[in-house]
Amino acid sequence: MSNKRIPVSVTDVKRFIVDIYGFQPVEIRPFSGGFDDANFYVKHENGIDEFVLKILNSRQSREPSQTVARVGVMNYLVDCGIRAPKIIQTKHTRQFYTITDIQYQADGKTMNEVESNCSNDSLPGGECGESGRHLIWLQNYILGIAYDSDHVETTLQLYFEIGKFASSLHKHLLNCADSLKSTLNVIGEWSLMNVVNQRYLLKSVRNIKQRELLDEIVTQFERVVVPQLARCRASIVHGDLNDENLLLTRDNSDRWRLECFIDYGDCIYSYTILDIAIAIMYFTCFNKGHDIFDIVRNILAGYLSNLDIAETDRSVLRICICARYAQSLMMGINTFEEDKTKTYALKIPTIGWSRLEKLWNATADEQSKWWP
Repeated sequence: MSNKRIPVSVTDVKRFIVDIYGFQPVEIRPFSGGFDDANFYVKHENGIDEFVLKILNSRQSREPSQTVARVGVMNYLVDCGIRAPKIIQTKHTRQFYTITDIQYQADGKTMNEVESNCSNDSLPGGECGESGRHLIWLQNYILGIAYDSDHVETTLQLYFEIGKFASSLHKHLLNCADSLKSTLNVIGEWSLMNVVNQRYLLKSVRNIKQRELLDEIVTQFERVVVPQLARCRASIVHGDLNDENLLLTRDNSDRWRLECFIDYGDCIYSYTILDIAIAIMYFTCFNKGHDIFDIVRNILAGYLSNLDIAETDRSVLRICICARYAQSLMMGINTFEEDKTKTYALKIPTIGWSRLEKLWNATADEQSKWWP
């Protein structure tokens, strides 16, 4: 089934807020970027409270039990003292609603009822898998500036903090409830484990040398990494530790510091080394002028300050980083080929090739210097 993003307007969002959450918003604006979901900033009529209205894409809306589990992960992290979004209840003390493109309807169910209904192949307001139906929720807005903002200038210390945050996240998630792990034991569209199945997207890469490079990387991931993963550390992971999901604030020295990572929509039960690789891929791609090997070194140093990385995991890291580049390049190019209005999909293809080539061609000596 296709993955559909809802074509919703600010006017529609205002109607959702008034009818479902029971207050008049004084400000609504869409967040830019993102491949799949529609996200809107919403300010309460009291002029103080701020929220994010999230409307899931049709693919994730067909999997409400996984969305319930991801909310459970966020709540667990908040209880552990990790900054993460919290779901805001509706005026009827519910957390999810189902909307159908522009026409929407209240599901009238609690989270547990949504989960139960899904197990019976039905979803409030329509059947599981029905095209055009989307889950909607409101969460608290966490104040901060996105890393990808032009106003942000970084030091290498920030990348150390990114690695340390990732290890703290993994350390807590290793102890998550088994029920959450089993529900999230899936291979999502953006899961790095899915890159082998996405080889067909290579057809969209017109440059022969670039297509051959990506094919070589995916082949190495399949032949070298996949057989080793059974010996790597498994855990629930964030799944999308990227530049758009990192919020920053200024400290007393006017230095940008890590506030938190947001958007747990790709949270799954997977391997921590894949999550580390994803973070390294995005922050080397959008490196703010720093040498990418210095970024790798500082992210790993931050991670290792809190949690060890076993030798098996270390041995596959470079291929995993490059596989995420390959995945992002293939999906970005293919998305744009299918719809030329989706220029956001070219964000990584525009600048990513030179970074990928440097990482893929890194010598054994250069790689050894990544590790503290």
